[in-house]
Amino acid sequence: MNNTNRFDDILNSCLERVLAGESIEACLKDYPEQACDLEPLLQTSASLKLACSITPAPEFKASAKREFVTALRQ
Repeated sequence: MNNTNRFDDILNSCLERVLAGESIEACLKDYPEQACDLEPLLQTSASLKLACSITPAPEFKASAKREFVTALRQ
């Protein structure tokens, strides 16, 4: 297995672990030789997971719907 494939496998494993709730630090500890390359990728994925979990408040959704319907009627 070449180094690129090995790194891809390690990254996939760590991504699965982080998305399942395990800490980034735990993954980095298991792969100290790849930690410098893994950390920014795992941090980015964790940030994206958090951003995707943000949902608008029900009040905002209702207000936006009213504004949209009003704009359609005009």
